[in-house]
Amino acid sequence: MEFIYPDRAWYTKISEQNEATPFCPHANVHRCPRYYSSLYLLGEAGITTKITPEKINELDEFWEKSELLPVVAEHDTMISGHKSGFSNFCPEVTFDMFGLFAVSLHRYSDEIDKDMVHEQLKKKAHPKDWRWHWQNVEPLHYLKCPIYSQLISKPVIAFRDSSTKNVNQNMNKNSLFIKNNNNLKNFLLDKNAGWKTIKHEFGITKREFGKRLYFINDKFKRNLIFRDVEHAYILASFGFFKPAVILAGGVIEELLRQYLIHKNKSPKKDTFDEYIKCCENNGLLKSAISRLSDSVRQFRNLVHIVKEESRKHTISKATAKGAVSSIFTISNEFQE
Repeated sequence: MEFIYPDRAWYTKISEQNEATPFCPHANVHRCPRYYSSLYLLGEAGITTKITPEKINELDEFWEKSELLPVVAEHDTMISGHKSGFSNFCPEVTFDMFGLFAVSLHRYSDEIDKDMVHEQLKKKAHPKDWRWHWQNVEPLHYLKCPIYSQLISKPVIAFRDSSTKNVNQNMNKNSLFIKNNNNLKNFLLDKNAGWKTIKHEFGITKREFGKRLYFINDKFKRNLIFRDVEHAYILASFGFFKPAVILAGGVIEELLRQYLIHKNKSPKKDTFDEYIKCCENNGLLKSAISRLSDSVRQFRNLVHIVKEESRKHTISKATAKGAVSSIFTISNEFQE
């Protein structure tokens, strides 16, 4: 059996091969029940910061309506054996916590087993080998996650209404709206069309996004960001993938620049790469930056025509939509 070390390089390579977003677009407590359960359990176990009781109540009520919660214990996310076993976890969460994308991880049950394996590894081990720390690791890419398969077949936005009637009405309205806007000219004539569909696809309104940009007081600059986010989404939706990536990358770059100014942090140079490094070095946007640093650089690299050596390297719709999604992912972590 092939030995797999499920690090970031392994994960993003699979994403690239499948022309998918580098990381799961549903890796958010409001968009995936397994992601929420994984974060919740880590907090309750004292491994990471706890989610507030108010937020837990809100999310519990939200996901109970989703029809996505497991009904048998074997399918549920859990921690066992004095925090030594992690089962049915979100791989995006295990990477943030342990540096490995895995659905399950289990430490050695006793020192005897651990010492025996370590003796074998001293003789022959892979350059990267999780067996120094774990007895068992089950790698998982989000494209193979059973919860992800359900989420893409039934968008989470459908669960936000309390009644089935409202759900069906909203889904029908959404389908009709998209159908009526297949023509780009008609779409652009509706000044609210972009943010309407952004709300349906990403679950965020223009107003909610604006609240995350509290550190940008210049009204003109805020409006430019709103405009560019909307245009990046429209371009990605209608097949203009490369311009969408360039525009989305520009938005992220400016958001990071403004946020660093707000935090009184000075990068070595005024470049996108240095903004990311400055955030990493100062512990800002820790989760989002660790998730996006590689993918954002990938977006920027794809800007150059020389990088498009073959059809394989041409920017896809998934990459373009991923660039837009990254704007909302990173903005979600801006803190006072």
